[in-house]
Order: sequence, then C-alpha cells, then structure tokens
Amino acid sequence: MGKNDIVNVIYNIRMSLMAVILVLGLFGNTMAIVIMQQKKYKKISTCLYMTAISVVDNMQIILYLIFWVYQEIKNDQIDKAYCMLRVFSIGWTLEASTYLIIAMTIDRSLMLKMPHTKKWRAPKRVKIIICLVIVLTSFRNAHRFKFATTIFDENLKHLTCSLYREDYPGSQEFAIIDALVQTIIPACILLSFNSYIIHKMKKKVQIGVALSANIPNQQPNENLFKAKQRGITVMLICVSFGIVAFTLPVFLMIMIAKRIDKDYQNIIIFGFYQLSLTIYFMSFSANFYICLIGGSRFRKDVRRYLGKCFPRRCTLTNVVAPVH
Repeated sequence: MGKNDIVNVIYNIRMSLMAVILVLGLFGNTMAIVIMQQKKYKKISTCLYMTAISVVDNMQIILYLIFWVYQEIKNDQIDKAYCMLRVFSIGWTLEASTYLIIAMTIDRSLMLKMPHTKKWRAPKRVKIIICLVIVLTSFRNAHRFKFATTIFDENLKHLTCSLYREDYPGSQEFAIIDALVQTIIPACILLSFNSYIIHKMKKKVQIGVALSANIPNQQPNENLFKAKQRGITVMLICVSFGIVAFTLPVFLMIMIAKRIDKDYQNIIIFGFYQLSLTIYFMSFSANFYICLIGGSRFRKDVRRYLGKCFPRRCTLTNVVAPVH
C-alpha cells in the first residue's frame, strides 16, 4: 500500500467518524435545547446558558455540514470566499461556546458565594450577557476573513482552506493571540473557578450534614431544592471540564505536529493531525452526553421526555384461558 492509499484511508476513516459525531451532536444539542426549555428550567441561569451553548454548537454542526456538501458538489474546487466563511465560523463558534461556558461557571460561582444576590442571575441579565458574548466573540474573530486563503494539500491532492500562512505579515501574532484567547486563558479560568465551586460544594455538604443532625425534621421542599441545585452544579462542572479536555489537548497536539512537520508530509504526523481535528469537533457534540453522565435530574428528564415521544406498547403476557 502506497503513501497516497494510506492517506486516503486515514482521511476516509476520519470523515466517517465525523459523520457519526455530527449526527450524534445534532441530536444531543437539539435534545438539550428541548429539555432546557421546560418551564421549571427557564428561570435558572445555568439552564439558560446551556440552551445558548447548545444553539451555538448546533449552528457549527449545521454550518460544517453545509460546507461539506458544498465542497463535495464543487468537487473540491473551492474559492477564497468559501474559506473565509468556513474559517470564521469555526473560530467564532468555538470561542462563543467556550466563553458562554466561562460565563455560566462564573455565574454559578457567584451563586455559591452570594446566594441571596440574585440580580446578576436574573433571566433578563443572563440573556443580555449571552448576546454580548456572541457579539464580542464574532468581532474578535473578524480578522480571520483577512488571513483565510486556499492552498493545495499535497497529501489529499486537492484545494483546502488555510489560516495564518507564514508569508502573511502579522499572521503569526494573531495565531498566538488565538491560542491564548481560545484555549490557554479559558482553561486557566475554568480550572480556577471549578476548583472554587468544588471547594464550596464540599463545605456546604459538611454544613448540611451538621445541620441535619441538629434539625432532623427539615422541610422536604428545601431538601429537594438543594438536591436540584447540587445536580445542576455537578452538571456544570462536568461540562466545564469537558471543554477543557477537548480544546487544550487538541491545541497541544496541533502545535506538536506543526513543530515536527509543518506540511504534515509524514504519515504518522498526518494521522496525528487528523485525529486532533476529530477530537476538536467532539467539543461541539459532547455537551449533551456529558450532562447525561453528570446530571441525574437531567438524565431523568431526558428519559421522561423520550418516554412521552416513544411510549411503550402494552403487551399481554401469560394470559390463561378461563376454565369452563
């Protein structure tokens, strides 16, 4: 098997995995939007953020599918306008989703720090913050229109999109800024605030155990509310750590691959790079499934909703004929 055959096999495997990831992501994000739009979740700030994150992630998945179909129709004869839109959409949606998760994490930290101060977590203010994050991240990624271009991929033997070519003045500086803003800074912020949230949760559990020993007849509604808030907080922590796990390692993998072989001519480096791209797109598809793992109440709501959509048919078994 020659080099071109191996490259085609790696590429086809990656695209097959991408198809599965995108379908699962589209289903998962849509389900998250439907669940979070229930009346009991509409006034919870974390759930409003989760809805916005799912919408942004779905937008990226739909745009990727449109670009994919367009590239197949054009038989890989793409132009600069196509690359400009594609490169911008990838950077903007990733950054918007990441900073919405940061805003959600900070919001949860404020809830634990100042539980009686609710004005910053009111639904109207949360919606304003969501709009600001989306608008500001779109402006922050506007420079990608300037640096996006088409190049001929020597491995795949067709045109592909490129960003921050070395012969473009200022491109390397913007590449460093993107790496800091999209991966390193968010990872530091999320790790710091999640550590604080975990610390406060442990402290509240200890206080709750002490109070339950002194107040055995605590109101069930209060216990239910605390369990609900704790479940939402655990779900948030899982989503926050998930975005760090998907973005930071991918950034490091791509940087290492570029340092070793910037044109990805080596088969191992090419496969390494294709794997990193697959993991990168998992960040747009995994939040719903992370919520299923981390949020017990969310899991129950999904099961209940699916039960309504697909009710089980009643079957009669072990029916004994009457004896005459």
